[in-house]
Amino acid sequence: MTRLIFLLSFTAVVGMIAAGCKSSEGSKDASQVETTPSLLQLAKERFGDNAEFIGNAKGDYVLVVSKTEPSQMSPQPTASFFVYGKEKNEVTYESEVVGSVTWLDDYYLEVVVIPGIVKADSEPGGVTYRVDVRTGSRVETTTPARHR
Repeated sequence: MTRLIFLLSFTAVVGMIAAGCKSSEGSKDASQVETTPSLLQLAKERFGDNAEFIGNAKGDYVLVVSKTEPSQMSPQPTASFFVYGKEKNEVTYESEVVGSVTWLDDYYLEVVVIPGIVKADSEPGGVTYRVDVRTGSRVETTTPARHR
């Protein structure tokens, strides 16, 4: 009987610890991107409830993305996005691409554009470019940096 009580108590404690670890991970993800009321309002105006907030490592810029899933009418995923600078409370860059966008490092985005109709005699592949979110300057690259 004592063994059974010990086993049940041990199982309960391990379960509570596991649940606590999961909830702290979830709150860590939510607190990584601090949003302001003006940023939330701007994202809601542009994307409705379909906005994802991704902060850079330093926490001074936020990438706000709205993705559409592929469908029969539009077989490629589309990403509408803007970058919000917290220091000046303004949008520093915005675009919409058939493809994807991710943070490359603290101040650069990597944008991968999926090609449309590819001719038989052309080279496959889309366009990949980097954007400096501080200046909005764009540098085209040949291959995605994260795949090198």
